[in-house]
Amino acid sequence: NEGQLMALAVVADWRRICRGGFLSLTGAAGTGKSSLIRAVARHLPDAAYTATTGKAALRLRECLGGRATSTLHSVLYYPPEPGRDIRFERVRCAEVSTFVVDEASLVTPAVYRDLGTWADDGVRILLPEPRT
Repeated sequence: NEGQLMALAVVADWRRICRGGFLSLTGAAGTGKSSLIRAVARHLPDAAYTATTGKAALRLRECLGGRATSTLHSVLYYPPEPGRDIRFERVRCAEVSTFVVDEASLVTPAVYRDLGTWADDGVRILLPEPRT
């Protein structure tokens, strides 16, 4: 629809102009955010697609027609060392220049802070999320 086309144009401009940072796309349930993510995937084939949980990552994979997806934690953090408390503290180096984080409303402030280190290093982070 017209709103989705406008949002896709905003994403294209953001990708072309910005050298890092966040872009949040919000919309109520049923407004076409999943369809928009499919369109974004066609225009950003080199982006990494993540979700906050394993189940959400699987749903995102289905939405994207089988394209590789992963959990945000597995992309953002090194795994905890065996025998230590399970803490996600060591941030990885970003492997691509653009990340899509589906269900971004579920991201905690601490994870946003760590994503901010990537944004500061020039990584673009797209956050489709429901409008509250």
